[in-house]
Amino acid sequence: MTATLRFAESEADREAIYRLRYDIYVEEMGYVFPGVDHRGRRLAEAMLRPTRLLMAEQDGALAGTLQFNWGAECAFTEEERRIYRLSDFVALVGDEETIIASRFMTRPSHRDSDLPARMLDTMFAFALDNNVRLLFLDCRPHLINNYLRLGFRTYAKTCNDPIAGMLAPLVFVIDDVEHLERIKSRLLPLFRAKRPGEPDGIVAKVLALLPKSTPVQLLSHPVGSPDWSGLQSTLADDEISIFHGMEAEEVARLIERSPVINCASGDRIVGQDLAERSVFVVLDGAVEVMRDGKSIALLTRGAVFGEIAFLLGIERTADVVAVGETKVIALRERALNELIASESKLAARFLLNLARIACLKLVESAPPGR
Repeated sequence: MTATLRFAESEADREAIYRLRYDIYVEEMGYVFPGVDHRGRRLAEAMLRPTRLLMAEQDGALAGTLQFNWGAECAFTEEERRIYRLSDFVALVGDEETIIASRFMTRPSHRDSDLPARMLDTMFAFALDNNVRLLFLDCRPHLINNYLRLGFRTYAKTCNDPIAGMLAPLVFVIDDVEHLERIKSRLLPLFRAKRPGEPDGIVAKVLALLPKSTPVQLLSHPVGSPDWSGLQSTLADDEISIFHGMEAEEVARLIERSPVINCASGDRIVGQDLAERSVFVVLDGAVEVMRDGKSIALLTRGAVFGEIAFLLGIERTADVVAVGETKVIALRERALNELIASESKLAARFLLNLARIACLKLVESAPPGR
């Protein structure tokens, strides 16, 4: 049975959404929110606003939800204006033409279905029907690629959320159909149907505000890209390189469409006890590994982190924080799992290298004489 989509209308609808948020954010993801209602198993909004709450229901149960604040109905907070740099766009695009999306989630049973795409399509259709020009959101590093493929762009510095860790702000310029055509976005038919005419001059002016170089870049064509030189330093033929024994074209297939992230000093790239399983490689700079607030390791160029959670399917065992300006590449969990399913020889080499790295770290941390 296909899930049905509608906007929340009643207090009972909102309570169902709060309970789903608790199940996913608190229990599954391990986020520690202040004031969460553990007894009632609900995670409500700290501030009540007239937000749009999209609900996806199947067989009488809530399967997913997506929140978005539309400036024509809901005042943006000062924090939102700062994080998304709304002041950069206000001279061209007003609040009534702006949406900020958040709290997008589905139950694990629906994440590989068409439901997430249908929920996003509903939000985009709403934006197109209501003359919205800009749509903003932020996401964790392992999700960046999903949004870039739709047509979002990175444009601002990453922010360090005290609960979720490092987040990347993204913007979608609604009428930039040329960009959708260039990246072959699956949203293109929807946009052509809803706004068949040529974009007006505002689009070009908005695009001129976006920086040419951003803190997050998609490594879509690795060989020959500026970041490939940073990766080559990890290709040394030794037993502790994640790419040991691989040819350059194999490395390129492994890392293609992986985000390269420029981190500011203090950015929490990985959060202890969070349920995320991307693997990271340090391209430049250094990161500090912190467990229960205590420093246990300093990792520099070429080092790998996040492999324990990926290999064992467990929550993160430590925080990993950028020390100074640092550049990392995030190898996405889903991409690695697809590799395991499709290229067994390359996947076996990659998993063997990860296991060696994990074992070496275990040996180095063992007490003397063990």
